[in-house]
Amino acid sequence: MQFIVFCGILVVVYGGLNKIISYIHSLAGSLKKQNRRKKLSMIQTINLKSVATYDNHGVQLNDLKKINFIYGANGCGKTTISNFVHDTTVPKFQDSAMKWSNDLPIKVLVYNKAFRERNFGKGRLNGVFTLGEATAEQIKDIEEKIEVRRCSEKRNFGQTKG
Repeated sequence: MQFIVFCGILVVVYGGLNKIISYIHSLAGSLKKQNRRKKLSMIQTINLKSVATYDNHGVQLNDLKKINFIYGANGCGKTTISNFVHDTTVPKFQDSAMKWSNDLPIKVLVYNKAFRERNFGKGRLNGVFTLGEATAEQIKDIEEKIEVRRCSEKRNFGQTKG
């Protein structure tokens, strides 16, 4: 199992990075036990160029490990990297490349703003919610059912009050 963690600069400044590191180490330890018999592929290098904040000379992330931290200020390219890792076939990434160990790519899960918008829409979610691969339409259906229920409860309350 490989982790690439993207952290905004505020996480580093306010000391939240230690909590993230501890959590990932404990998670990696439990996953390591599960995967002892399996030799999983990992990303070895990421090369980005001519996209977003990366010029035609680009940048190459080499010698990636099981746990990798990528952090920086807003606008420095963290989201671009995560979008590329999520889907390398997007045309804007035509000059970029990602190399896997054993040339064996595996399914990649990326949680970023694009994930939230794909799965939850661009609205605001209040209260408790479950992260998953629900569609924006499914979320909208749930919200509509909640609103219908609220209206029904208000009508019922008004009838019992009088």
